[in-house]
Amino acid sequence: MEYLVKLERETGKNIRCLRSDSGGEYTEHSIQKYLSDKGITHKMTPPYPPEHNGIAESANCTIAEMVRCMPFDDRLGQEFWIYSALTAVHMLNRLPGSIYNN
Repeated sequence: MEYLVKLERETGKNIRCLRSDSGGEYTEHSIQKYLSDKGITHKMTPPYPPEHNGIAESANCTIAEMVRCMPFDDRLGQEFWIYSALTAVHMLNRLPGSIYNN
């Protein structure tokens, strides 16, 4: 609940929908009541298969493609792939996109 308040304060926009897996973090009665009182729709996806969340699956594919396209020196091991993934996510988070212009 604190995160939702913080998110609304930082963005200046009201949250209309919360999408989560059915893992249990957002299924408590108190949270459901809070969401209902605030007029927030709660959509739950199956807890494990990422194929049911098209946005996340697409983002994961984009990040993986960006990491594979980054040039690697032959001497660098796989332990440096995490830095490539972090760089890809950092770059994607700074790109302008229409998804946030609602």
